[in-house]
Amino acid sequence: MVSNMCLAELDKQNPLKKKILNKDLVVFKTNSNKIAVLEDRCCHRNVQLSLGYVNGENLVCAYHGWQYGAEGKCACIPSLPIDQPIPKQQNKRLSCSD
Repeated sequence: MVSNMCLAELDKQNPLKKKILNKDLVVFKTNSNKIAVLEDRCCHRNVQLSLGYVNGENLVCAYHGWQYGAEGKCACIPSLPIDQPIPKQQNKRLSCSD
């Protein structure tokens, strides 16, 4: 469960870096107000996703712009040609409820 304090912090900073049980996590709220908690790393170059920003329903990595949905699945790779499918790389998602 995402705490009320964390939800209040998200109103000021989105995405939000958290360390819980020695694990680096990123908490973010999509434009439709869905709360997501992912491992704080991009599958591409291991950059912290908490350094990125939210674009609609996705969290965007600040390094190369890879985008991840609330389920942790890679939704967009800007450098990938349109006719090529996105590889099945996925970030670890943690279960949460608000």
